[in-house]
Amino acid sequence: MKMHLIAIAGGMAVFALPSGGEETGRRIFEASKCQQCHTIKALGLGKKEEAVQEKEGDEAEEEENDKVEPPDLSGVGRDHDATWIQKFLTKKIAKESKMGKKKHRKLFAGSSEELEALSEWLAQRREDPPVGKAP
Repeated sequence: MKMHLIAIAGGMAVFALPSGGEETGRRIFEASKCQQCHTIKALGLGKKEEAVQEKEGDEAEEEENDKVEPPDLSGVGRDHDATWIQKFLTKKIAKESKMGKKKHRKLFAGSSEELEALSEWLAQRREDPPVGKAP
């Protein structure tokens, strides 16, 4: 089984992950802190409360001005394939929104293998979020 390493900001932690599969995609999603903005309600993944409290300065002001809630990704794979997701996470393409064309707020900082695994995992998300349930 192939293994991939994930380094977290400043080399504070390193994980060895098996390549491919449901568990790897989820771990990369969490290690990359995607849940600070996004939810995947169908999997019970939600925004971290501390992320809301940590937002300060320009980012908080920018977010206040945007008023665009980052989407729940439960069904992202119904609209986009893994290639599109990779390009979006690396800011090579923009997504049409209510506010016009928008690139992903943050550039994906992981390796190309992590980007591929995460994009494939997200492209498999075709679930409907549970109705009336908080993540």
